[in-house]
Amino acid sequence: MLIGTTPMDHSTIVPTPPSVRSLGELLALSMATSVPLRAAWRDDGTAREIWLLAGEVVHARHGDLHGAPAVWAILDEPSRKFSVEHGREAPLRSVHVSWRQLCHEARCQLLDAEPPRVDDTWFDVAVDDLAER
Repeated sequence: MLIGTTPMDHSTIVPTPPSVRSLGELLALSMATSVPLRAAWRDDGTAREIWLLAGEVVHARHGDLHGAPAVWAILDEPSRKFSVEHGREAPLRSVHVSWRQLCHEARCQLLDAEPPRVDDTWFDVAVDDLAER
């Protein structure tokens, strides 16, 4: 849900911002609680889902991709408005590295695939920002 709060049970309420539009915001939301969350969107018929727990990606799916390759594909897309569900545990664990490592590997792949672009600096900002927490 995107608006208000989402009750988990009779004792847990997780605040949800009215609009979550980036993986950075999802990570911050996930780091603020120990409750697992799932974010999803579909705009061209391709299912995209990412599960987080305590600020770490646990599982991701982007069409036929799973795990780290799915996260890299999600990172390579423009920001979206996610549908966020709290309390949804991942069906499996397909990501076994930290957010920092995911960003590093995505940046390496991007640099191997094409020359650096001016807007690639967000990888560094996301890694540096999360490293300070």
